[in-house]
Amino acid sequence: MGSVFSAALWRHVLFEEISGEYCSLSGGDFDKIHFKQCSVTNSSFSDCKWKQVQFDKTDLTSCEFLHTSLKGVDLRDCQLNGIRLAGPELRGAMVTSLQAVELSRFLGLEINDDPIICKVRHDFRSRNPS
Repeated sequence: MGSVFSAALWRHVLFEEISGEYCSLSGGDFDKIHFKQCSVTNSSFSDCKWKQVQFDKTDLTSCEFLHTSLKGVDLRDCQLNGIRLAGPELRGAMVTSLQAVELSRFLGLEINDDPIICKVRHDFRSRNPS
């Protein structure tokens, strides 16, 4: 069961160790908000406006961030598996290299670690006959 807080105005709020799965926070206006050691899996943060939002050790698995900029948001110690967004929302977000691999699918990248075999063909015949 989730809660609906759509289009809510949030100012100077600390969410600490909150279990907020399946919440709808869409259209919210967030300023100086801190999510600390929370679980908000399967929640929606779509169409949100925020300034100074901080996520520390927060589980964002399968959360939706459509049309919500993550610019300047540090997500390095958060769980991001299965998040839903279009791609541009990631511009300027801070993530680890492992998270970047997971998020690369939003950029249309295909990662393939199969070895690459390069074939080089060289014509040893002289082009200038003597």
